[in-house]
Amino acid sequence: MFQNKLGNLKVFLQSNFSFKDVQYFFLEIQSGKFVKILKDCSIELFAEALASTDPKRISLCLTSILCLNGQIDHAPLTLLSNRMEMFMQSTFQTLSNTDHFLLDIILKCIHWIPFHILCCVFRKMFLSPLSTIYGSQNVPHLLLKVCTNNSTFRSRIHALGFQLHVAEWIEDYNKQLNNIQVDTPTILDDTIKTNLKVLQIQNTDSVFQ
Repeated sequence: MFQNKLGNLKVFLQSNFSFKDVQYFFLEIQSGKFVKILKDCSIELFAEALASTDPKRISLCLTSILCLNGQIDHAPLTLLSNRMEMFMQSTFQTLSNTDHFLLDIILKCIHWIPFHILCCVFRKMFLSPLSTIYGSQNVPHLLLKVCTNNSTFRSRIHALGFQLHVAEWIEDYNKQLNNIQVDTPTILDDTIKTNLKVLQIQNTDSVFQ
């Protein structure tokens, strides 16, 4: 939609905006795809985002802080992780149905954070804090259980599983793939049978014409 009216987004941004004009930066993650980055973001804004329980806002603040520091190693990961753990503990203790509510927020954050950044911080920012609540052995199973019926979140978990060598997520991917391969011949067989029935009906009709 944008390109049809104004042309290439990257060229448009470079041509029409200077550093002083904008409140946002844009991180290019794929050809033609960009993620908004807050120009001024802080630990305090990240804490406010956590308090809002808004996954998009949390993801935006976290991604912005990580990008503004230039390298992941230069970002205040320990402080960010501590804030995340405090948020998780508080949410778990004060809200009803906290298992699904908290894990749903985390899955949405995982979805919104650019994947190459997510892989670098997932263990420290999400897995470790969650482990203090549910236990390290239980977290992979619980996240997978909550996202079973959401193909988008489940695909993200599978991708993380391969990247971070999480055995249960890799196993679930292989199981899902095997199910698809088993179902496909059945679907093809049904299609063939249906086509044969149609052909038989057509041939019968032609006899009585």
